[in-house]
Amino acid sequence: MLWINRDDIEFRADKVDQVVNFCHNITHAKNKHLTIQLQDWQLFIIYNIFGWYYRGTNQRVIHNVYIEVARKNGKSTLISLIALYMMIGDGEYSAEVDIVANSHKQAQILYKMSSDYCESVDPKGKYFKRYRDNIQFTKTKSKIQTLASDTKTLDGYNASCFIQDEVHEAPNDLLYNVLKTSQASRQNPLGVLITTAGLNMDGFCYSYRQNALEVMYGTKNDDSTFAAIYSIDDDDDFRDETIWQKANPNLGVSVMESMLREQVLQAENNPSLSSNIQTKNFNVWSQTFDVWLPEEYLLKASQPIGWDFFINKTVWVGIDLASVSDLTAVTYLTVDNGKYYAKTSYYIPSTSLSHNYNQTKYKEWKNEKYLTVCPGNVTDYDFILNDLLRHKQEGMIIENIGYDQWNAIQFAISATDAGFTMTPYGQTLGNFNRPTKEIERQLKMNNYIIDDNPITRWCFSNCALKKDYHDNCKPVKAFSDNNKIDGTISNIEALGIYLLSPHYTALV
Repeated sequence: MLWINRDDIEFRADKVDQVVNFCHNITHAKNKHLTIQLQDWQLFIIYNIFGWYYRGTNQRVIHNVYIEVARKNGKSTLISLIALYMMIGDGEYSAEVDIVANSHKQAQILYKMSSDYCESVDPKGKYFKRYRDNIQFTKTKSKIQTLASDTKTLDGYNASCFIQDEVHEAPNDLLYNVLKTSQASRQNPLGVLITTAGLNMDGFCYSYRQNALEVMYGTKNDDSTFAAIYSIDDDDDFRDETIWQKANPNLGVSVMESMLREQVLQAENNPSLSSNIQTKNFNVWSQTFDVWLPEEYLLKASQPIGWDFFINKTVWVGIDLASVSDLTAVTYLTVDNGKYYAKTSYYIPSTSLSHNYNQTKYKEWKNEKYLTVCPGNVTDYDFILNDLLRHKQEGMIIENIGYDQWNAIQFAISATDAGFTMTPYGQTLGNFNRPTKEIERQLKMNNYIIDDNPITRWCFSNCALKKDYHDNCKPVKAFSDNNKIDGTISNIEALGIYLLSPHYTALV
């Protein structure tokens, strides 16, 4: 039932007017002569948070708010104004407004805006005492303060309002739960989660979002929750300018069409940026990114490389060992005349030829001699060690071997005993970021040559890029778990070990 038709709920325009007038009397921090004018989408949020009351009481209906919108749409302005109003205009004595984020630095962004707004209405500091981490409104003993998920202690809070920024990056719900439970004694508590879309669809933020959507669609009953989600739809093409305003309600105000056109052009010219741009600028959730490297780059990079090419050359090796019974990849990398040359060997146990989703491919690649089959139901790592020794005896100068320590301790011991230098190289974003970007750069410059091996192209074509908001990245599986990327991982490990080497000089 629509709230306007319910007997127990009423809309109070006077309460909304009070909030809106308060906001419209604040001047911009960077232009003291220009007052803030909330846009329609911001007013819609204000109306819903502050307008609905249980009939005959002073109790607001909405206590939990989720706002999700693309970047640069003025959400920080809106939330900073709400924080300021909740400190001085909501009628709560000893109000406590907590601005929280995943780091203290991030929390300071919203706090700084609220502090600047205080200065705009009280330049002489008569009513507000502004400090590094808090603002005091002494008339009602109220305050705004900042804290973060990395705060050492989360005890002692009594929030009348808390605002949690960029929730998609929140590692867990610990901070939210602490602040939510601290509001038990408040008459009109308010908790606001605000974010853009993110990459972690298994985390707290996406779970909260799903719950909010269920409330919006009526599959759950929760009058206390209000959500405003601005995003393009699943079947929308983000290149279509007519749908941009879905995710950018401030289009033409703080988000310019020219800027979005530039972002779309970047996505078209560099497909590895596409999903990141869709997430930031069109508010699309994505656990992984689109296919990393188009097929044309892989085909151009493929050339036959014989083992004799590596004789008397210094070689760096990357190994991605199968955990039990699937594909293992070993990449040999050298540099010659300003180009990288990489050749990858692949191994599987014989049972994978008959009890594996990819058995048809594996049989074909075995027959074409692209794949070494080991007897039994697990890959025999002695096959790999024997191949390394054979290449060394034939004249390959193996400088260093990079490997992921997971499931590789015994192999590393055996290879070390055989005279090889072994270097652990974990598959973290931090480790993989540099070689991942370098492979992409060199492939596009036609400076990274891969052996003409269909398994290697298959592995690269199965890759998406996973990125964090510091733009660190690594390849992950773009599709199902059956689409292997082991050859990509071993290439990146080989290049990563090379880039750490004192021999390394940039190829341009």
